Amino acid sequence: MSLEASDSWIGHLAVTIGTTEAALRLLFSILVGYPLAIVHRKFLFHKSPSLQHIFFLLCGLTLGYFNYGLEVLHSVICVLILYLNLLFIGGTVLSVIFSISFFMGYLLIGYYYTGTQDYDIKWTIPHCVLTLRLIGKAFRRPKENCTSQSSISTGDWRTYLFFWRLFSRPTVFYEKIHGFCWWCVCREEGSKASLQEVFWKKMLIMTLWGKIVLYKYVACWLLSEGSCTMTGMTYNGQDKNGSDLWDGCCNVKIWDNETTCTFDGLIQSFNINTNLWVAKYIFKRLRFLGNKLLSQAITLLFLAMWHGLHSGYYMCFFNEFLVMKMEKDVTSLVDRLPAVKAFLNLSSLQLPIYILKKFYLLFGMSYCVMPFVLLSASRWLKVYSSLYFVCHIIYIGWHVIYFVMKKMKLVSRLNPDKSKNK
Repeated sequence: MSLEASDSWIGHLAVTIGTTEAALRLLFSILVGYPLAIVHRKFLFHKSPSLQHIFFLLCGLTLGYFNYGLEVLHSVICVLILYLNLLFIGGTVLSVIFSISFFMGYLLIGYYYTGTQDYDIKWTIPHCVLTLRLIGKAFRRPKENCTSQSSISTGDWRTYLFFWRLFSRPTVFYEKIHGFCWWCVCREEGSKASLQEVFWKKMLIMTLWGKIVLYKYVACWLLSEGSCTMTGMTYNGQDKNGSDLWDGCCNVKIWDNETTCTFDGLIQSFNINTNLWVAKYIFKRLRFLGNKLLSQAITLLFLAMWHGLHSGYYMCFFNEFLVMKMEKDVTSLVDRLPAVKAFLNLSSLQLPIYILKKFYLLFGMSYCVMPFVLLSASRWLKVYSSLYFVCHIIYIGWHVIYFVMKKMKLVSRLNPDKSKNK
């Protein structure tokens, strides 16, 4: 990755510390959310909601220009297009079709013209999040469109409904601490696994690398969430006990993400807002197909396209499709075998089973997301070849075996009470 930078002070600083100017600008933009939140709380709290909206609008445009220059106008243009869409044809099927086609098309064209062989920090990063927000708006009724507020941030698509709300409890700042520590760890991710190591060492290196490489996303989400909490935008009502909830922008559940030993648990606790969006606006809208598996495949294909045009994105979500189907099949099969299930539930086996499942999860997760990071087929195929495509052999081999078992009706014979094939 080139470390070329402009003659600006931030460009010189980026070269000095050994990073790209675009990455450093993005980091500064995330961190500046904290002083901006303090300004908002000190001078705009209890003020007119319109005044607060103007403040956030100016902050967003300024940070957009700081990062991407006049290319921030791409986002402004799309917001204006959505406004005209809602004004003239909002609340109709045509409005939804137009929004999906235009905004996804605009994003994909942006990827085409700005993409390189590396991960590019360009205007398409915030714009991809905005794309989900704009499409989601088109699905809503006209009255909802008039009362909601639009916003974009790194990794979050939720509507911020509480710009003018008062803080009723002191803000918790744990997000900032976790985020900063994890960002520091991620600076070490540049060290790549040697393809010449013995197989078991490559597995360990892959496992560690995959865990670390995802921390940069966690860091951005937590840092962003911390500043949003200070402004009150994360206020999410109250729970059943009457306690205030501040998880309106939560995009990762740290404890669940670190302790889960299943792929389903990992996905449920990571990139939460995007998963909620595709579940609501894509997966559930495909119910008319009458095939849950097909709906999942189309949803994952949409996610791959939304991320970009690199082959690594499509391989990553293809891997997710394979591993989630396998996990579901294995769980269903174990439920049909009472003796096996009882054995696996023995208290004396819980710790070793958990350790084995955890390593399987961490290695499998790293294996699956590796193309997402390396992007081009020439890179991720080289790594997969060095690992002998081990996980693909397991995943695809399992599906072949399970398909044969179902065709021979061996699965339904295991337990007549649980013979419903899905």
